[in-house]
Amino acid sequence: MKRIGTAVVAVACLTGLTFAAPSAASSAPPTEPGLRPLLDQTLVVDGITRQYAVYVPSQQPVYRVADPKDNPIVVILHPDGETAHEYALRTQWSRVAEEEGFIAAFPTAQNGTWNAHLDPGRPDDIGFVTAVTDAVRGAYQGSSVNVYIVGEGTGAAVANEVAAINSPKYVAVASLTGGAPADFYQTASTRLRNTTMASWTFVNGRLSGDEHRQIEYWKHANKVNPRPQHEHGRDFSTTIYRNPNNPLAQVRVSYLRSPSALGGTSVARAVWRGMFHPTLRFTDQDSTNGRLVPFQTARQMRLTEHTASIAGQTRRWLVYLPTNYRKLTNHGRKLPLVLAFHGRNGSGRYMAQQTGWHQVGEARGFIVVYPQAEPATGPNIGFSGSIDAANPDVSFTLDVLADLSARFAVDTTRVIVTGVSQGAAFTNRLAVQYPQLFAAIAPCYSGHLNAASYSDPIVRTDVPLPVWQCRGVNEVPTDYPGGTAGEATARVFWRETVNKNTAPPTVEVDGRYTTDIYHDGAAEYRWTVNGDIGHFWPKNLGFKLWDDFLAHYRRLPNGSLGPAALPDR
Repeated sequence: MKRIGTAVVAVACLTGLTFAAPSAASSAPPTEPGLRPLLDQTLVVDGITRQYAVYVPSQQPVYRVADPKDNPIVVILHPDGETAHEYALRTQWSRVAEEEGFIAAFPTAQNGTWNAHLDPGRPDDIGFVTAVTDAVRGAYQGSSVNVYIVGEGTGAAVANEVAAINSPKYVAVASLTGGAPADFYQTASTRLRNTTMASWTFVNGRLSGDEHRQIEYWKHANKVNPRPQHEHGRDFSTTIYRNPNNPLAQVRVSYLRSPSALGGTSVARAVWRGMFHPTLRFTDQDSTNGRLVPFQTARQMRLTEHTASIAGQTRRWLVYLPTNYRKLTNHGRKLPLVLAFHGRNGSGRYMAQQTGWHQVGEARGFIVVYPQAEPATGPNIGFSGSIDAANPDVSFTLDVLADLSARFAVDTTRVIVTGVSQGAAFTNRLAVQYPQLFAAIAPCYSGHLNAASYSDPIVRTDVPLPVWQCRGVNEVPTDYPGGTAGEATARVFWRETVNKNTAPPTVEVDGRYTTDIYHDGAAEYRWTVNGDIGHFWPKNLGFKLWDDFLAHYRRLPNGSLGPAALPDR
């Protein structure tokens, strides 16, 4: 069974939590004794009603509440002549999904065969499989950071075609014998993307021409070292080609000792444990379709979980202390604190991995805290941007601040708040009511309050507050809370209404960052557009925010702003 860790305390929050799913045609019998049924679904693509099945592990709601971003999906394509149910039973992908805690989606070929040659007179299977992926992600609040695709025979050919054409939606692809036909690369040449895609091909007997072309395609995409590594196992031996700069950008080729190996759980488990689960895709550079990064647990990042019962609900947050915390706090010295809020359907653990604020804290000498939102009603998990004075997440944050100040050596004059997406909106929400508590804020990437919120009586405009806001150049208004109107209002509110900046900005260009700097008023305001990115946190942005801005400010005991310096290392 997949381990949940200490976050299992969130089980108590499941009351009233429901998960939407696509319309089901019927519920089939269990694929195996002891497993839940596969759920048969229908989807209309290009005017044709298509079928697929979904296996949802019994503990999926618990897993999702424990860590909403550890909610992976595997899309599994059967070979020609076999149904989704038959394939799930033969290969036991459902059993592995139950044991490991991922959602398994089984698209069904029209009339039992896939259109791997992209015949225009037959259904578009690339569009269909992509639509199934989107439907399952929407139904179970999945994320493109951990969606994977695998197939066997002609299903493997289509799986690779889908991965090559719609690569932003997938992290890795596995072929359990079979490969995209030669004419695919010509027919779809204008649709192929420049992308990194972890790839694993299982070969039964001699390597076919299609399999060879496919392996070479992914070796080129991953820019692998031509000198491979070799591994030997009970059911197959493996040759591994890796990118020298990123071992996760890899191509694996495994030779099966017996075709029957595909019929048990060993291959499915190997693919899941050896490539799929350890690998995530961060879409933080659009021109290269992002990058592959390793999945990291809270323990691997040296984060410790803290819990408390607040307003009748168990609340959680993760804390990072620099490894030389004792030295830094000798003789009563205290450290700055960064509160980093995750986005909608995110998690504190994922916020840590995505933003790396704890790495900045380690290098620069401060404490980092990643609070975790909890579900209230409905399927979404996130911090509330409600302007209501009784906002429970505001109360939660104040309680966490009090706990941290009592437990650790926190410099309460140097508390910083940052967030991404809905967490950025909550950063704004927290700061408009309690600006006097913070030395500076950095709501990046986009997330704002609704425009009308800034006129609420709870909003303070009498306390200057250094603010750095940023967004990706390729973001669209539907990507983030508040939309275009919220963004425009937030910029005017912090730049002019609160911080009294009226002069034209100084423009700074630093690689992919273009920043307007306003510093003629009561407090500095910055606005950055990050190039070559959409709604995602850029790599190493935290270091730039800290070094250029956040480290410079302190909230003095009388409420005014003053300069600050980092403690000696």
